[in-house]
Amino acid sequence: MLELLARQLNVDILVTGNTYECSAVEKNGRFFVDPGTATGSFSVSKEGPVTASFALLDVQADSVVTYLYRLLDDNIKVDRVVFKKSKNSSA
Repeated sequence: MLELLARQLNVDILVTGNTYECSAVEKNGRFFVDPGTATGSFSVSKEGPVTASFALLDVQADSVVTYLYRLLDDNIKVDRVVFKKSKNSSA
């Protein structure tokens, strides 16, 4: 569904939410970012506790460096994900 939305909007990067799951993935030449929940919500979802998280995007001319921050067991975990726009992409 998100791939269809990204195509309809003709975007290379789509930032969405509502899953409470922090993630950044590349699929079919497009980059999908879900920052999760920055609220620090302590509620429980169907899959278990919700992890407080957010994402920072460093946007350059031909790439985006995404930093995913998650609060795990009172420690902050940071993951770095790089998306480079393909020169062959028409989007």
